[in-house]
Amino acid sequence: MGTYVLRRLMLVPLTLFLISLLFFFMLRTIPGDFVDFLFAEEGGSGIGQRITGQTGSAEEEWERLVRERYGLADPIHVQYVRWTSHLATGDLGNSYVNQKPVVDVIRERLPATVQLGIMGLIGSVLLGVPLGIVSARFPESKLDNLVRVLSLGGLTTPAFVIAAVIVVVLSTQFYWVTPDFVPFWEDPVTNLSNIAIPAAVVSFTAAAPIMRLTRSQMLEVLGQDYIRTARAKGLAEGSVFYKHALRNALLPVITLIGLSLDRLIAGSVIVEVVFGVNGIGAALVNAAETRDFPVLQAITLLIGAAVLFANLLVDITYGWIDPRIRYD
Repeated sequence: MGTYVLRRLMLVPLTLFLISLLFFFMLRTIPGDFVDFLFAEEGGSGIGQRITGQTGSAEEEWERLVRERYGLADPIHVQYVRWTSHLATGDLGNSYVNQKPVVDVIRERLPATVQLGIMGLIGSVLLGVPLGIVSARFPESKLDNLVRVLSLGGLTTPAFVIAAVIVVVLSTQFYWVTPDFVPFWEDPVTNLSNIAIPAAVVSFTAAAPIMRLTRSQMLEVLGQDYIRTARAKGLAEGSVFYKHALRNALLPVITLIGLSLDRLIAGSVIVEVVFGVNGIGAALVNAAETRDFPVLQAITLLIGAAVLFANLLVDITYGWIDPRIRYD
């Protein structure tokens, strides 16, 4: 196991390099950049004079000067080498929008996203696994039908639709307004009350596939020969269900939970925007709107690293739950 983990860790830098390379060049092939956004929003001569400190140029000349100022006039490969060389020293660059270091942007917004993601992940597991188990324990019952309807609704309804409906209902019926995010260490009660609803939305949408997979895996395992043998030996039904069937049925579920990180991230991005949570997702959307390449690149790299380490953690957990699994 130790050798396998070491090999996987050695592949992380290469994988992140490929992610950064692909995303960097994809950004540059999309029409429009920050300079185009800037001139469309603020006009030519005024913004050009403010950024370059020069006067008397035509608008096309202003655009060229501003693009050179931000390094966007260089060939794409030159921009990439410059960015990666700074990245190697821990410098993620500055935001085009406010000239703030990208590290500071991430540091300010990361706590809200991490808390929302952790609460969403824990909530999805606590909701999805027990409901899937209960659904398999009493198949074709009213409870089973209810769980299947809930899981189907969570799978087919996007998180932003659920979030938007909740905001509309709460604001029109109860005059509720989206609160400002307060860090947990400043005011735990206010923090939890503010983030409870967004976390519930993320948990529900992430729990839907967990419910369905847990139920289907439990029913499949309960039909295996060794389960019938255990019942024939006179073992109690509870022992057969929870001790023998559950452990084997949970292996694919654990994989799904680990791989659901991308679903959690995708759901959190929109949920943060709808509920006004000042997190990484909101920063990502704002950066995409303004073509703030340094922020986009840094957040994408951060998300890629999180997904890679989550997958590694799933593999390690696999071996812990089932000692028969060994990695060569």
